[in-house]
Amino acid sequence: MDIKRNEARRDIHKRCDEIVNKAGKLKSSFPNAKFGAVVYYPFIEEHVNIQNRLRSEHVDCIVFSSEAHESIENAVRMLLSALGVSAK
Repeated sequence: MDIKRNEARRDIHKRCDEIVNKAGKLKSSFPNAKFGAVVYYPFIEEHVNIQNRLRSEHVDCIVFSSEAHESIENAVRMLLSALGVSAK
């Protein structure tokens, strides 16, 4: 799981590339591993652009969160559920 916080529009391409590259490295070493990303990006109208940029055979799930603790917890629970992992 990769959790990224990005508050600047100018950095989004770099951050997305970092996520996809991490996922690729994980899958090259562990082909059956699951990779999910929790993304904080306050520009909600641009979330679809991030989803498109993160679309990769190596990224299994993408969820978005606000900066609130409860939002992060909910996002991680959604991600784990989508990946078929039980949250304790």
